[in-house]
Amino acid sequence: MATFFLSALLCASAAQGPVYVAADRLRLRDAPKTGTQRATLGINTPLDVVKAHGDWLEVEEPVCGVRGFLPKALLADTPLTAAEAERRADAARDPQVRLTWLERALALDGRRQDLFKQLLEVRTQLGKPLALTELREYLAERRLGPALTGLGIFREGDTPVEDGEVWWGLFVDGEAASLAPACAQVKVSHEEGEDGEQVPLRKISVKGRRQPVFLFRGLVAPQAGPVPGRWINTREEPRLGLIYHFEIGAARFWLGATGECKAAGVITDYRVTLAGKVDYPPVTLFERPDTFEPTRMPPNITVEFVGDLDRDGRPDVLLNESPEAIAWTEELRLSSWAPDGKPLGRFASQMISGD
Repeated sequence: MATFFLSALLCASAAQGPVYVAADRLRLRDAPKTGTQRATLGINTPLDVVKAHGDWLEVEEPVCGVRGFLPKALLADTPLTAAEAERRADAARDPQVRLTWLERALALDGRRQDLFKQLLEVRTQLGKPLALTELREYLAERRLGPALTGLGIFREGDTPVEDGEVWWGLFVDGEAASLAPACAQVKVSHEEGEDGEQVPLRKISVKGRRQPVFLFRGLVAPQAGPVPGRWINTREEPRLGLIYHFEIGAARFWLGATGECKAAGVITDYRVTLAGKVDYPPVTLFERPDTFEPTRMPPNITVEFVGDLDRDGRPDVLLNESPEAIAWTEELRLSSWAPDGKPLGRFASQMISGD
């Protein structure tokens, strides 16, 4: 067996750890083979080994503190890389095995549109074609590609979180922010709809007293700890003349709004810009060339966070866009996901419907 899989040195008397989930998603059970599911674990989730039970290991996931059993064959001594998963997909002769490795590669790096194309081709070859209308549900179910969610109460379908999953959270203290893995908690309730039917609701939080401002998954090799940047924490559009300064290492950046006041409370050519002093040309995050009165309409955009989430030394941005009063979208843009020649690329978004 290839050295990628769990070392045969593991034995009942000498547990080693951590070990890592080598599947795109894996069900942790309370007993081997037929046990009840206790949690769903994502690829490369680190686990502490408790004891070996034949072809199964008893493990503990340290963030949620949940213990259960997993097959050794789907665990590894070291984290899987997207490059290794792609190499194994290329080497596979069996289409089903190739599909498995393509799913793992995309779970690790959702930027690869060429791998998405290969995945769809293999599914068609296997007689399992995916229509475009089915693609979103399939990607969410298999945990392929990135995802983003806020915390609070959402309608069914507005958030992809499952209870007991480990996500990464952005925690804030004033204007400072930090990243840490967090154990998602989901409580289901219902409200009465207009037609008298019960509408399911999902309350999203994380285990512990400290709650993040948002959760995400799908970032390549996220790092826990302080995040250079600034949590702006405002539900208003950036006002004209108001500038937010922040630093990433030795580099200085600013975020501000420009426009022309035609009359009292009337603005035209409104633009929100992110810029840096060295080697970072101005980036327009939002612009509205028409004339409008901010006090008579809901905000169109809120810049909630600017900072280096992906640790590449360049700014990333969390935006809240609400073109309509009854719906809005949270969008995370990362520099490491930018197309060639662009400073930012869309990483993940969450569309939220209101009443």
